[in-house]
Amino acid sequence: MPRPFPSLPRLLSTRHFLRPTLLTLGALSTWIPLYFFFNDHVAQLMWVTGPSMYPFLNTDYNTSTTKDVVLVNMWNPSEGLRRGMVVAFWSPLRPESMIVKRVVALQGDSVLTKNPYPFARENVPLGHVWVEGEHPEERKTLDSNTYGPVGVPITQRDERADGLI
Repeated sequence: MPRPFPSLPRLLSTRHFLRPTLLTLGALSTWIPLYFFFNDHVAQLMWVTGPSMYPFLNTDYNTSTTKDVVLVNMWNPSEGLRRGMVVAFWSPLRPESMIVKRVVALQGDSVLTKNPYPFARENVPLGHVWVEGEHPEERKTLDSNTYGPVGVPITQRDERADGLI
């Protein structure tokens, strides 16, 4: 009776299997810390889903499954923060996910709020920004009108607003 895999013992031998595998794993393992450092401290690609930033991002969110990709600046993200910038930050309502919004007001500014915010006008406190989604229908975006001003240290600049993507 013939053996089903006659060359299997030879492939699994130390010379033909173990050495190339260990060399490949060793080469890859040197890049893993660099990858995580780059994502956490330099820049990160982020896929944007949902209608919140329509029409600026996800222009065809209701007709296809394509998603926009943005480059998020993680290197000193709060420096140079200004009105009109698009920022990414950890959601106050769902802390496991990052969301993308536009900065409408900076600290010290007074904002005319929208529903469901409980007050008609809000002063943005020190160290915070007021962010809003782009969608014309208020119920399609969860933003500062839902959870209030966002603390500046948690925001990251989305470089698409500066034209780098």
